[in-house]
Amino acid sequence: MTTNQNQLCDDRIQILFELTDEKLTIKIDDSLSAEAQEYACYLMFNQTTIDKRGYRKENEFHFRIKKPGLYRIKVFTLDHSTLKKTSQIIDLGFLFVLSQYYKSNRTRFINESFAQRGREFISESKIRLGDFLEYKFEDHDFWAADPFSNRTWRWHLHQLTLLSQLVSAHSADSNDVFLEEAYRLLGDWHEYASIAVSDKMLWHDQGSALRLKHICMFLIYALSVGFVVYKDAKFVFILNLIKIHLVKLKDDSFYSRFTNHGFDQSLVLFQVALELEYILDLKEEITLAAERIHDEVNFVFCSDGGHKENSPGYLSHGIKQCITALNIERSYNEGISLFKWLETVIAKATQALCHTMKPDGYLPLIGDTTYIKQKNIFHSYKPNNFPQFQYALTGGKSGISPGERFFVLPDTGYAFFRSHWNKANYTDAVHLSLKAGCLSRGHRQDDDLTFTLYGYGEDWLVDGGTYKYDDTDPHRKYIQSHLSHNLTAPLDHPIAKKMGSNPKFVKYTKMEESGDTIFYLHATTEMFRRHFYSRKIEFRVPSEKISIEDVISHSESAEVRYISRLFFAKEKEVQCGADFILVKGKQKSLMVRVTSNEKFSIKPVKVPQEKIIGWLSDTKFLLYQSNLVQILFDQTAKPLNVKFSLEFI
Repeated sequence: MTTNQNQLCDDRIQILFELTDEKLTIKIDDSLSAEAQEYACYLMFNQTTIDKRGYRKENEFHFRIKKPGLYRIKVFTLDHSTLKKTSQIIDLGFLFVLSQYYKSNRTRFINESFAQRGREFISESKIRLGDFLEYKFEDHDFWAADPFSNRTWRWHLHQLTLLSQLVSAHSADSNDVFLEEAYRLLGDWHEYASIAVSDKMLWHDQGSALRLKHICMFLIYALSVGFVVYKDAKFVFILNLIKIHLVKLKDDSFYSRFTNHGFDQSLVLFQVALELEYILDLKEEITLAAERIHDEVNFVFCSDGGHKENSPGYLSHGIKQCITALNIERSYNEGISLFKWLETVIAKATQALCHTMKPDGYLPLIGDTTYIKQKNIFHSYKPNNFPQFQYALTGGKSGISPGERFFVLPDTGYAFFRSHWNKANYTDAVHLSLKAGCLSRGHRQDDDLTFTLYGYGEDWLVDGGTYKYDDTDPHRKYIQSHLSHNLTAPLDHPIAKKMGSNPKFVKYTKMEESGDTIFYLHATTEMFRRHFYSRKIEFRVPSEKISIEDVISHSESAEVRYISRLFFAKEKEVQCGADFILVKGKQKSLMVRVTSNEKFSIKPVKVPQEKIIGWLSDTKFLLYQSNLVQILFDQTAKPLNVKFSLEFI
């Protein structure tokens, strides 16, 4: 609680104010004035009016303070007997409150898991970041350290997630040594940043934004417990560091436009600018961030609800980013108006996510997606089709069935086939995902027309995954290339267009034939240089028979040798015959029959990890050996036609 007094210049009126939690009470002591006197009061920051209370006979006014800042009031008096009006602006100084955003998001930054890591940092000289093992350091000059030869570890380090760990430890143990260490770390990082200008991780586009968020949350926590006081040396240093980051994020040359990193940059700029608006006067930053968020959403989401960043995992991430924008606005403005239109975007994207999810609750490992079960991402906000998401998330245990068994995102370039949504045997459903085309550079892999297959509680045909974000690593290069996907391709490894091509669905429809419903799709790509590649899929229900027909040809009819690659899940037993592949699972087996207009040979391929081929990843930083089967065709100048008939037996 803060109490203070100010006296107007006529020596008759005193202004008393009191701040209790978020409630600011202004009382005008005007005992000498006439009975006909009335008063009004405005709450202000600089010359901007934040809130108003009109003329009244009562001399007490109440305002809600939503965030810390430098506040002023403007008091008006009106004497009805003389019709004389007077006004006076009075500085209240710095008022501290915890914003609704801070209170709502506190557990993300301050929790027991972080607290334990903060204790280990102080008592055992251990750093634990993300999912990495502990790193034992000998001195505090660790900003250039790279103990795991992994840029993601350094990305975490330079985000200053250590601040949250130390703050969490202080919150749990009430020992100022944790905050002293956090403040010292800020100084050490700033000193390192001033000399290690060649360290690219210092100003990583996304990492820098997340670091600003950690610094801002540290400042608010430190103010709340009295470790930092307005205008003391610590406050000035931290605020100057925040200003440096704000300038960086505003800079168009630093802004990673139309990527998930740029989206995160915009969200952090929006939130921090709103949090500190009445300390630093950040209207310009708020407007800029809101404009960028609008542009990012309009770019990254297609009209069909799909996400352009080439990975199902980023569809989920993109929805969370949109929800974050809504939550930031709601927290600071007590409602949604600026981003009201995001509700439609989220609803469409949620529908796409429902169909992307496999019956086991995981996302297909297409692009830079990892094998992590989809979580409920709707807590403070739920779209109108949340019951459909809930059904997909819980395996039919709650919610409402999405219903559609054939779902195509023609603008984004995805198609999803599903045999059923039955509750009774939900996880037995057969689910096929196809990706066609490429709409952005973000997380691009050369995977136009690749597909994955799940059924009866198991993955059957799989894709490469992420492994790690190091484009110099030979395994990462392999996983990004067309060599690691379920495709037919020229054997001589022509350079694939890194941008691929826009999704090209020639036709997609539903047909009825002999008691089966047939979901049919025809897609094409020109990803391979001087080649035209076509893939047709027929998915039959209830018989669960799948036909995949590939046609690939050289644009100049040159003689080419082609190869088809099929990547079966690691735990499967695979047998190859002259014209079939038999894959044995836990409940079922999958028979794949191969027919072609050219002679071919079928061969399983297993090589040591150092030879790379067939080694994929479903968990970051880990590789596994898939069951790769290659179908090699005789050289031909004609278009190659190959058909794969898949049936569970």
